[in-house]
Amino acid sequence: MKTLMVVCFAILLTGQKNHNEKYYQGIHCKMINGKVEYRLPSGRRVDCLTNKYAIEHDFASKVYECVGQAIYYSSITGKVPVCALIIENKTDERFLDIIETIKQSYVNNLELVLLFPNGNGVDCTAKNKELCNN
Repeated sequence: MKTLMVVCFAILLTGQKNHNEKYYQGIHCKMINGKVEYRLPSGRRVDCLTNKYAIEHDFASKVYECVGQAIYYSSITGKVPVCALIIENKTDERFLDIIETIKQSYVNNLELVLLFPNGNGVDCTAKNKELCNN
């Protein structure tokens, strides 16, 4: 019985994320001097809003949700849509092709930010350097 419990616990831990989305959202939004959880008139909240960008943060496996919400927030705020994907492991990079296809075919102004966890927070990568404040 003890062995079964240990195995079940190990399986649960394997699928867990290093941190939750809000952790990465807070670090990234602070990095670029944005407003965290900006409330829209509808009651929905933009993860991070700057003078120029409406940013949605999500784990790479939720790329479709990230893109959809970024586009929605952009349409409401008039800001450029940004999908900030959290890349926790090498296999998450398989989702990046989806973003490129969407950009080429449908939403050419969609910006992409990649957030990689490190021991002290996140490393930020984007073609547009102001989205990582570097």
